Amino acid sequence: MLAVSSDIAIKFLMEKRQEFHEKYPYIVRNKFSCPATMLENAVFLFAGILFAALLVMSFRVGAYVPAILSAAFTIVCSLLLYENNAVLICSDGEKFRFRKFLRHYECEVADASFYNDNKGNYIFRLKDNYISVPYYYTGLPWIISAIRFANGPFGTDEGKEFLKKYIKEKTSRPCFLLLPHSDVVPGLCSTKLGGIPYWEPGKEYPTDEYGHKMNLLCQLNFAECTDGNGLLPESGILQFFIADNYMYGCDDYIDEDVANQRNYRVVFHDTIDERICEEDILPLSPNPEGIMFSPLLTSCALEFSPSVSYMKENDYQFSEMIRSAAQEFTGKDFSETLISDLLGYSMPDRLYKEISAIIMETENYVLGHPDFETFDIRNESDWSEEDTAYFDTALLQLNNSSGNENLIYYEGLGKAVFLINSDALRRHDFSRVAYF
Repeated sequence: MLAVSSDIAIKFLMEKRQEFHEKYPYIVRNKFSCPATMLENAVFLFAGILFAALLVMSFRVGAYVPAILSAAFTIVCSLLLYENNAVLICSDGEKFRFRKFLRHYECEVADASFYNDNKGNYIFRLKDNYISVPYYYTGLPWIISAIRFANGPFGTDEGKEFLKKYIKEKTSRPCFLLLPHSDVVPGLCSTKLGGIPYWEPGKEYPTDEYGHKMNLLCQLNFAECTDGNGLLPESGILQFFIADNYMYGCDDYIDEDVANQRNYRVVFHDTIDERICEEDILPLSPNPEGIMFSPLLTSCALEFSPSVSYMKENDYQFSEMIRSAAQEFTGKDFSETLISDLLGYSMPDRLYKEISAIIMETENYVLGHPDFETFDIRNESDWSEEDTAYFDTALLQLNNSSGNENLIYYEGLGKAVFLINSDALRRHDFSRVAYF
């Protein structure tokens, strides 16, 4: 019975804890792994247990004065233990909820401010209350960034709307989504993921650095797409081949040429021989059953769907774009450090979701802005300034989330992108394409 009651109590507490974290995703509290915190917790816990034991013993022998003192010390130890471990400040992204000892308060993020007392503590003014927070408290960077954002150029509702409009107007690019066409069986020349590639029998089939035949990742038939912007060819087939290795054809190192096509290949057929059939190509292409590493979960037909692409937050130019927006909105110039504070988790949760809804794309697409899983590879030190500026367009963007996560799975990567220069694309020159 006791065990059942204990399980129910633990389950109830875990549910309450989960509800709290869902309501307040941003939490500032003492860092449990800090040696000082561990020592304080041990002292308060030991003292509390000691005085509780003294309380029981004093009552048993009728020593009521020592019992009252032990009870007082037990309560003090319990309060100190609570003070040391309970959440100090939490937020839902719009408001701060904070406590001073046992009392709780709320204030708008915009009503908060802070300063450093030069003693390793941050002093926060939350409404009419002042709270001292040591530098090692967890969640501290978020609350600082949130206050900076609230007092920055986009802290007001007007500023937030301006930012969203600015992103739409300044970074929009035409693109084409590659939507799965499950009702159609892909043919030899179809736009598709995987399958048997179109290939001219007399032409050398793509191989990797070890001489092994590569697999077809994606094939685009431009006759099935109408591009009014003139970036894509009006006809012909563009193919993306990758090596059968654990990196799915991506190089795990960068040499002097970031577009070496050592373990991947981009091939453009400007004309199509309609007489070629699958039986002509089967002896040339690798056996699908022998493929060990592939990001493709299925082979399927794709259809082009006109859309718009916006600059992603992991683009190396995104910070400068936000800085330009702030300058245009306020007429003031802002430092890169401050602009960095306005990005990512420092944004109010609602605004971040609204901006993500604008710029993020879950489907595969061609053209538009590239999207990287964590950071913009073009901003790496291995890249030259010329290459960083050259590869400005996503020739093909692949996302694990495409087709309701039923098409592609790049393990450990989440996304993959083939980069090209927009001027080279207009010339239909696919000789320099980078793949990451």
